[in-house]
Amino acid sequence: MAAAIEERDNARKDLSETHLAKDEIVKKAWDLRDQAVQRKNKAEIEVARTRIDMMQVNSQLMEAIQQKIQLSQQLEQWQVDMQQLLDEQMRHKLSSQETKEQSPKVVTETVPSTSQFERKRNKLLAIFRNFNS
Repeated sequence: MAAAIEERDNARKDLSETHLAKDEIVKKAWDLRDQAVQRKNKAEIEVARTRIDMMQVNSQLMEAIQQKIQLSQQLEQWQVDMQQLLDEQMRHKLSSQETKEQSPKVVTETVPSTSQFERKRNKLLAIFRNFNS
């Protein structure tokens, strides 16, 4: 719309300046056309840059979403492992209490292998470290 108004004003100006030769009017029209083409080219370049920026931001957003999904899955697995570990510890405590109550004369108590606890604990710590980094 602004271009049409500008063109109209230029045409009125040209009519009011009839003392100019036809060649000068044609040269002015070409100059105006060249300026308009330059503005159009600059606008197209800016649109292309903006599209590239938008594609980069979309890519970063997708990466962030994928990372969030992975972290959520790791957290969920960590929670499941932690619950299993707590359940296992609770079962061990209950069974050791039951053993103590049933046979008070037994001094030594059977302890489940610490390597099993250590493996689960190390696994949970590794997941937690991955979550924080």
